[in-house]
Amino acid sequence: MSPGPVRIPRKRLLRRVLPATAAGAFFIHVAFFLLLAPFILLLRWWSPPVNSLMLRRALLSRDRIQAQLYVPLSRLPASVPKMFIHLEDRGFYAHGGIDFAAMKTAHRRNRQAGRLAYGGSTITQQLARTLFLAPDKNYLRKYLEALVSVEMELLLSKDRILELYVNHIEWGKGVFGIGRAARVYYKKDAEKLSIDQFRRLAAVIPSPRRFTVKNLERHLGLRQRYLYLVQAFSG
Repeated sequence: MSPGPVRIPRKRLLRRVLPATAAGAFFIHVAFFLLLAPFILLLRWWSPPVNSLMLRRALLSRDRIQAQLYVPLSRLPASVPKMFIHLEDRGFYAHGGIDFAAMKTAHRRNRQAGRLAYGGSTITQQLARTLFLAPDKNYLRKYLEALVSVEMELLLSKDRILELYVNHIEWGKGVFGIGRAARVYYKKDAEKLSIDQFRRLAAVIPSPRRFTVKNLERHLGLRQRYLYLVQAFSG
């Protein structure tokens, strides 16, 4: 008679499996960081002419992508970066890439809504998603977004992250970066825009494919963002 299957006590099995699983997860994360590090280090001096979101829009949405017009942060009025921070990420200069309080609030609102409608993403997370990932709303993408954001915060300065952000985010179908958005919507260089024109560009960021600087008042949330900037940045 052949012996029956050997039964390993559950506690002993866990003592074997958990350390191996933890070690595997650790090495996967280290490999991910090391693989991405050279690309992020390049961003200190170089802005890629294309990003992940551009490629996705071109391939899946058939958008005609217009070439970026890179604008250094130093050539914009000092109040302009503050507009983005006030609207998108109040704690930008304080956090390490992730705003846990904002993510907790977003999680609570998602549970109330019954769907993934809110992200609580920082400016760094938005940039990470635009450069390297995809806009799909799922927990795996959110986790990868957090990992990339932490690494970007370790390797790049805050001002560099903000500069890359305003030069890579989407401002309409095929329109990426503040330099190209200024040309498309106002027919002039970004450095020559008025404060009100900057306000309208900042206000429309959450829904740039449905609304533009010309019709943002049709959307209650975008209109409220714009009116807030009118009060906060009146110069």
